[in-house]
Amino acid sequence: MIYEKYSLDKAETEAEKMTNLVGKDKVLANDYQIAHEVIQGELLDSYLSFDKSFFHGGYKPMAVETERQREEGAKKYKDILHNDKLQQVLSGKISVTEIPSEIIEEIHELISQEKRPSTIMAKHQGLISQEPLLAAAGIEKSSNRLQNHIASRATNHLYRLLLPEIYYAGSSDLKADGGDIKRKNTVCPSFVKDYLQYAAKITDSDKQEAWYIPDEAEKIKDVIGGENYGVKMFWTLAPYINDELKRGGLTSEMSMAEIGRWVCDAWDKQNLPKRTNTMTWETDLFKYIDSSQTNKVGFHPYKLHDYVLGFDERMPSHLYSRLYAKSIVEQMMTDKKSDKPI
Repeated sequence: MIYEKYSLDKAETEAEKMTNLVGKDKVLANDYQIAHEVIQGELLDSYLSFDKSFFHGGYKPMAVETERQREEGAKKYKDILHNDKLQQVLSGKISVTEIPSEIIEEIHELISQEKRPSTIMAKHQGLISQEPLLAAAGIEKSSNRLQNHIASRATNHLYRLLLPEIYYAGSSDLKADGGDIKRKNTVCPSFVKDYLQYAAKITDSDKQEAWYIPDEAEKIKDVIGGENYGVKMFWTLAPYINDELKRGGLTSEMSMAEIGRWVCDAWDKQNLPKRTNTMTWETDLFKYIDSSQTNKVGFHPYKLHDYVLGFDERMPSHLYSRLYAKSIVEQMMTDKKSDKPI
């Protein structure tokens, strides 16, 4: 599926800016194609503005050799980003399924050279106050149920995505080679805010039909709040699934509702009475992650276990996650158009 409609508020903003550049007669009242192209073009430009310090290198006494390795990593990434098919996908012109599988594999391999966190969960952090998270999402008052919904490991994941500098404070993982650079981190914080506002909504009521019938909030907490394989898949892909859905024209609220249904479907699959291994989170748990379409391009769920999202969204780990998310969203929206359950 190729996206034909993009976020209206973003498009209107960009169209407004462009009236000063190309004249109002070029920007039609109900046609935001120009703004759409600007938005997608900015995405490609963002990746192309990556810094070579994203890659390992520069340490003594092997400074010359590691600098050479870093230069090679940067050159390889630049070559990948100039692939015509990849650029068309990032520009919203073609489906992610048209990217050659070898390009996907090269991006995944390049993640190993990326300077990123060594672990997804900094266990030394322990429990962290939820107040900064809630404040970032504009939530002034939180119910006990919301606090419980995002407690423990979920709090850590939310901190990691929203405020990596605080979460990994003191860790050598956070130190970038090659001097100070301004890190770009907008997609993950945006997801955290959207998720928290969504969580506040679904935990708004303490009433349930019956204590033994889990509702949406409980299902989602059960899936993403533990420490199994499915948890890592969610926190690695969800920020970009959210971003791609919004680029496809959905509001934040609508996007999170789609993601919520996706997670609840995973819970239902996990807890079917006929399943005997109910404690095992298999790679087919989340719909679309291990489908024929994702496999065709070169995406496989086991590869999500190989890495943690880097500190800058222009890094290969983020690009890989975005492209994987694009594949999932294309399938999700195709099913939605045909009225298939997500």
